[in-house]
Amino acid sequence: MMSGIVNSRSFLVIASVLFIESFICTQIPLLNYLGYEYSFLTALIAGFLCGLFAVSLWKDRMPASDQQFWTYVRTTSSASFLLILVPLLVITVNAIFVKNCSYTQGFRLYVLYVVPSVIFCGSLGTLSSIVARTYKKTLFIILFFLILAHIPYVTLTRPQIFAFNPI
Repeated sequence: MMSGIVNSRSFLVIASVLFIESFICTQIPLLNYLGYEYSFLTALIAGFLCGLFAVSLWKDRMPASDQQFWTYVRTTSSASFLLILVPLLVITVNAIFVKNCSYTQGFRLYVLYVVPSVIFCGSLGTLSSIVARTYKKTLFIILFFLILAHIPYVTLTRPQIFAFNPI
């Protein structure tokens, strides 16, 4: 079942976009090593794409029972974790050429930012698919950007100690 997902068009397109994004980052000085900035950018892009992937997977394999729903959750989670390995592998290979900071600390930041973002956005994509009968992707995109709009709102209206965003 997982091999069918990995060979699907949406999975391959998302993996390609993440590869291209990672490769471009290897050419930008602040983003060319595994650190905070790279992890933050990857969390935004991978989260958004994995959320869209969850919506498209729901459309293709809409679960009819509780058993099928948990199979969908397992499949989506597994595929999303495979997708976030793509940028990690690209930046790991680049670490051979660029040695700017501790790889283990950068890996911790990657896990701290990218994994929760992908989980949250995958859940948001699933929620959008369950709630909306039509325009599932549109609802996901609107919710994604509304949640991101929380960052400038809190930054401008409250002390930054309270600035937290799940994405």
